Amino acid sequence: MQLYNFAKLACRLFDRNTRGYLVGLFCLFCVVGNASATISKENKLKAAYLLNFTKFIKWPTEGEKKSLTSIKICVEESAEFIAFLSEMAVNPIFNNREYEVKSLKWDTTSGCDLMYVTSIKNVDAIDLQNIVIVVNSRETYFPGAAIVFYKDDEKLRFEIDLHYINSLEVNFSSELLKLAKIRK
Repeated sequence: MQLYNFAKLACRLFDRNTRGYLVGLFCLFCVVGNASATISKENKLKAAYLLNFTKFIKWPTEGEKKSLTSIKICVEESAEFIAFLSEMAVNPIFNNREYEVKSLKWDTTSGCDLMYVTSIKNVDAIDLQNIVIVVNSRETYFPGAAIVFYKDDEKLRFEIDLHYINSLEVNFSSELLKLAKIRK
């Protein structure tokens, strides 16, 4: 119970400053203790990043200019990863939005707000308008990737394609942009 209280306190720091961002990611691991042990630490961290990205991105809603209250995350990953991400999404830390995490099917990407891609696909016939695409590594090419994970000194980092996100009808918070390597 003390660990849970510590995690809640650490997560409050996440919203207050940029340095708290890393503390917030750590606290997700503390709170989500029942998730599958078969997922690597790197994938757990990527899942935490995916959810935290949604705190700093605002999507337009039909007919209104306010942020979405429900986020649909489409994931091309193992069932264990999807279960872990889903379990984190129902955590009280993310209670300001409802999350739907589902396995990505290439013929039904419509309705996705954030899409996590782990392999190269032919996406010519897919409508990717206003979908924030996150790619698992620099080795995985995907057209229109807004965020790309990479490793630097054995630490997981991410870069944001500023040119591409400016073409989307979504707004990235300056706080998120401060944490990323910017690709122009």
